[in-house]
Amino acid sequence: MRRNRGILLAGVFFSVITLINCSEEFVPDGLYDYQVSRLLSADSNKLWTVTEIFRDKELQSLANCEDSLFLLFTFTDDSLFVQSLSRLCLEVEGFDTLDIGSAVPSSAGLVFTDSLVFEDGEYWIIYEITWENCQLYFEENGVKTDYTLLKS
Repeated sequence: MRRNRGILLAGVFFSVITLINCSEEFVPDGLYDYQVSRLLSADSNKLWTVTEIFRDKELQSLANCEDSLFLLFTFTDDSLFVQSLSRLCLEVEGFDTLDIGSAVPSSAGLVFTDSLVFEDGEYWIIYEITWENCQLYFEENGVKTDYTLLKS
């Protein structure tokens, strides 16, 4: 009887560990830089919807069409090209596109450290990334900005 209980407890423990490891929110330590590039760009291009913006820790409204913001990551030979797309809410459908620039994931030996480094020296800190979600932080003109992204 005790042996069966031990086997049952071991099975439950193994199941819980397996579920935690397969969770969408689980981000393993030691991602490689190329894995971060693939998560952001899906090996070609990937559109992310900005679902939350905090500027200097103050939540910004995304309630109107004009507030719609997207980030497009396109994989090139050796970097990611990043564009910001704002929805045009006039009589014409479309997007206003801003080229942010080319970036590479920072790494130490091929292991991703914490940021996307742009060719102009600017950088974005990535503090969470999965296939479906991403949270990043950057500073521009002295304003600290946090983005929460959801795969579009």
